Amino acid sequence: MIIFEIKINQQNKVQTAINHGVMTFSLCRLKNQTKDEITVHLGGYNPENHQHFDWLQEAIFLNDEITIKIKDKKDKEGLSQPVNIRTENEVNDMIIESKLKNYYSLKRELEDKGLI
Repeated sequence: MIIFEIKINQQNKVQTAINHGVMTFSLCRLKNQTKDEITVHLGGYNPENHQHFDWLQEAIFLNDEITIKIKDKKDKEGLSQPVNIRTENEVNDMIIESKLKNYYSLKRELEDKGLI
């Protein structure tokens, strides 16, 4: 089985695998008027049971060092458990909630400008 081992500043953070589905690793930098942050995320999706997983969601900072090692392993011993598991319905509800929040924010902005 192929496993992914993530270390931040030489500290073991996650060692995980997914037998069937998708695993994603991402770095995100958000800079706007109120935030300036960098986060690292390791997640996945299993289409057999329609579950979304999060193993890692953490802020990182300047001069942090991230190591990703891809290994072959025979057993699941020592693998990290997800910190969050969501069903397809929960994810869909989150998407709808986010879209509604965005809609009402844009609507309020247009009303404030007298455009609607």
